[in-house]
Amino acid sequence: MLSRLSDFLNPILVKEVRQGLRGRYFKGTYALTLFIATVVGLFVLVVGQDQSDVGKVFFTAIYVCLTGAVMALVPFQAYVSTATADPRQADILALSNLRPRQIVWGRLLATLVQGGLIVSALFPFLGLAYLLPGVDLGAAIIAVATVLIFGSVMACLTIAASWLTSNKLLRVLIMAMSGLFQMSMTFTAAGMGFELVNNPNALQNDEFYWAIAFFWGHGLMIGGFALVGAAARIGHKEENRSTLARLLTTALVLLGTAAPFLILLFSTERDDEIQLATTAYTLFLACFPVSLFVTEPERYGRRVQLQVPRNRLLALLITPWLPGGANGVMLAVILGLIAIVPVVVLQPFAVDFGHHLWPVMAAGFCYWVMLLCMPSWPLSRWTTKLPVRVLSFFAIPTFSFLALTVPVFVGFLISQRDWEDGQHSLNPFWAAQELWRGRGEAGEIMAVVVAMTMLALLINIPRMYRALSRTLDAAERPAARPRTADERSVAPSDEVAPPPAAGHPEE
Repeated sequence: MLSRLSDFLNPILVKEVRQGLRGRYFKGTYALTLFIATVVGLFVLVVGQDQSDVGKVFFTAIYVCLTGAVMALVPFQAYVSTATADPRQADILALSNLRPRQIVWGRLLATLVQGGLIVSALFPFLGLAYLLPGVDLGAAIIAVATVLIFGSVMACLTIAASWLTSNKLLRVLIMAMSGLFQMSMTFTAAGMGFELVNNPNALQNDEFYWAIAFFWGHGLMIGGFALVGAAARIGHKEENRSTLARLLTTALVLLGTAAPFLILLFSTERDDEIQLATTAYTLFLACFPVSLFVTEPERYGRRVQLQVPRNRLLALLITPWLPGGANGVMLAVILGLIAIVPVVVLQPFAVDFGHHLWPVMAAGFCYWVMLLCMPSWPLSRWTTKLPVRVLSFFAIPTFSFLALTVPVFVGFLISQRDWEDGQHSLNPFWAAQELWRGRGEAGEIMAVVVAMTMLALLINIPRMYRALSRTLDAAERPAARPRTADERSVAPSDEVAPPPAAGHPEE
């Protein structure tokens, strides 16, 4: 029963927990953390003179120990563990029947289990700190929760870093950089917790809870993308290494779109500028992963073809979330609509201050589509080669920079004062100001950006048509025959065994 349960959870989790608990690193880290916390706690209790704040001082001292263990020692365990430190073992894991996300998720769970054992050793100290005078319970809970969340994020980052390369020299450099980054984050988290515990009045402000929620959300988002990147790094090129990242990006845009409505719903102030700023910030964050999606190779891997549903309509509906640059173009359009349309259509929480919100949002959608789709088109046929894909990826920020600067240079040459000052339609910052106030040049701006967006979509129509045809071809694949017991023991679980050769009947 226990063996079946362990296999159901994750074989990597069970293996790594057993191996980690027996290792010298975990034993040394556990003993060191407990010893330092005990010595520091006794020193504070013996030397402390101000009895009214002894609990606050005691909690701060234990909190620093907790921060060091969670933000530095535990994430570093994820990097130096045997499963990820030895490239040969990493290759063996990659060749197993386990999917890449199972390997990465098992590694993370094993790290969190080991970290949880270390943290549990410090919780009695934190409970004692609460019993002493001077500690605000709410501030203490938020400070500890923040450290635990960002400790998990640091573990995700170190797991992703451990799979970057198998070169020993580069691994040492990455390990050193990871250690420096962990130390800097440790000091930052310790300082934040110290300020929060010593100034708990911030908890009386409603905006503080929104800020801490967004702070936690950013951390979890970074950790999620790190895990997705690690799974893509160790996955075979024929596997689907993109859909999970696309779903995570879609969730990011959905949360960013819902955020201003939640803020305005519970806030006494009504201001449509919150909607504009939150939408722009959400699209800015999403443009980084979407830039990778629109520059992916166009072909489907063998395992991706097997994941396409047989239903033609369903296959077409999920096409934007399948790998491929053309599919990424369709996803970019969908994400832009998700971010823009609710803000324009649903306006019950906003007050009209004379601003023109919908033209700004429409122009923002046009800029989003144009800057992602147009520069990714020229090299889309050759992105199977890594140098070309890197060049195509960097063409997106280069195109954005040229769109801002080339009209300025042209204005200087032809003595066009407005263009020389950056007042042209390809400058989204100036255009947003003009549209926001509804000034005279708003119509010209909308005409230019809409025309550029239509051009970007038109040149990508053949590309998207080929992608939809490729999806339909995969949906109409012939049915696979059942595999025999011998074939199931050899072939990976997510692949279809080839049909038998002529003259050799099935066993």
